[in-house]
Amino acid sequence: MLVGSAFKGARFPGRYIQGAGAIAKLGAEAGSYGDKALVLLDNGVFDLLGDAVATSFANGPDVEILRHGGECSERAIAGLVTAARASGAEVIVGAGGGKALDTAKAAARDLALPIVVFPTIAASDAPCSALAVIYNDDGTVAYDTFLPRNPDLVLVDTALIARAPARFLAAGIGDALATWYEAESCRQSGASNCMKMPGMPLAYEVARFCRDTIFEFGAAALAECDAKTAGPALERVVEANILLSGVGFESGGVAAAHAIHHGLCELDDVHHHLHGEKSP
Repeated sequence: MLVGSAFKGARFPGRYIQGAGAIAKLGAEAGSYGDKALVLLDNGVFDLLGDAVATSFANGPDVEILRHGGECSERAIAGLVTAARASGAEVIVGAGGGKALDTAKAAARDLALPIVVFPTIAASDAPCSALAVIYNDDGTVAYDTFLPRNPDLVLVDTALIARAPARFLAAGIGDALATWYEAESCRQSGASNCMKMPGMPLAYEVARFCRDTIFEFGAAALAECDAKTAGPALERVVEANILLSGVGFESGGVAAAHAIHHGLCELDDVHHHLHGEKSP
């Protein structure tokens, strides 16, 4: 009889690529998954990045670029599914903030298509996860939906993230700081992670590394962001906010902080705050 044979698990994105100027690789990377791409581009950066996204596809694959409306709702997901079927898309690309990315991830699930995620801010750990937070049209949280797999590729352009207001990076730091404390709570209590099983030891070490990275490089990264510079500290904190926190929360587990966040989303007064700004 095996002793201590309870299953444990961890999950990760298929690939993760980070660096200044990565937007130029978006088309070629998407092309490795299909000959026709549908890009859902966040409304907030559509006018700023639409031409650069289109240019990255100049040598293929064929692409259609759609503007994301703002919410990750059942209606937005269904609309993207319909558009993808009409265009014959073979790969979905989500570009922008968390709600645009989650909409793209959920639609890719419904279509059984590969998903490429291109975050333009490092405000949360959503990009790497196999999770989408579904909102009602009024901005309240409806439910979380767990996806069958993590994104096939997460492509992160740190030069773009450095150009965004430092508020977004600070919100990502707030979200990332909760990662170790929630994972450690789950480890001590034996609670399950997002795979409904205890985490692997690696998950808790990733969560710890996330916390330690934020403590060491957080202040310097915010200063570099204020200077619109993708310096070494910003590179480390972007990795922590997106990759380390993403792996840490999914594979380690979440606890009270995220439950409190969802409760706060019921209050009209906090709808204009970012996810990480609502971290207790």
